[in-house]
Amino acid sequence: MKIRLVVLAAIILIGIGLVVAYLHSRNRDGGATSVQPFETANPLEDRPDPTEPRPATEKLEAGEKDIQLARGLFRELPGEHSALSFGERAAQKIKAENLDVEALSRGFLWLLQKGDDREKHDALNFFSAIPNRAVTKQLLASTNDANASIRSFAISALLATGASDTAVREKLTLLRDKDPSLDVRVYAALGLDSPSDAANIEVFQKALRSPTCDSRVRRGCEETLEAMGKLTLPLPPEAYIEIDRMKYEEIGRNKLQYKILRETKKDGIIYLEVIRQAAHVPLERCPSFWYRVSK
Repeated sequence: MKIRLVVLAAIILIGIGLVVAYLHSRNRDGGATSVQPFETANPLEDRPDPTEPRPATEKLEAGEKDIQLARGLFRELPGEHSALSFGERAAQKIKAENLDVEALSRGFLWLLQKGDDREKHDALNFFSAIPNRAVTKQLLASTNDANASIRSFAISALLATGASDTAVREKLTLLRDKDPSLDVRVYAALGLDSPSDAANIEVFQKALRSPTCDSRVRRGCEETLEAMGKLTLPLPPEAYIEIDRMKYEEIGRNKLQYKILRETKKDGIIYLEVIRQAAHVPLERCPSFWYRVSK
């Protein structure tokens, strides 16, 4: 049970990392923001539950109004430093403006299939926040996208729907084993809900050692491995950035900017993991750094 809770926390943490990285690469008028993958909004009051599976024969065909409604959802939402999750912010807007969830679903499905990369991200954000099993086939197709970030968000949306059939598990297994992006492989491994599987552990360990992975992805892997008793510190040398004693002492003094998560010593060398904090930014959204203090 403890491992499952830690894995869930890791999924959320890694999702936040993917979103923050995506936001930093994106410039949008009006300051719209993206969903934190794996966060789901509460079903809206007085509306049909959008997560209920639809018959396989039902088609979601979008008209121009549906598409424009979907494109407008992300405008004028509170910024990424809001205390509310994306799902909560989106649900508030939908309820306050009495927006049609079914029309939004049709519009976002169209954007997922025919939009540009930004619009595909928005669509996957929506289906992560307000899951819809009727689009499982389209979400599976999105895991083949050339953009690694879109593949990651597609995994998020798939898992949010609760779909766990053979096709989904086979796709997640393939992504875990073969995807060229290590971030995507980690996301798929967490989605398989069998963290102690040897193949999953191998992916977590590889990501944790990799300085090129998003730091929140690495942190999520570290917490998952720790919960399973599979975390060995210090990590291999390639996982760390070398700093001098002066920088190490600055980190220890400046508790407003830095938070030391882990610290260990071996053969006279200090190894530490540090979160670099920022004003008004939730701690889970702040990046981690792995340092090795030179002698």
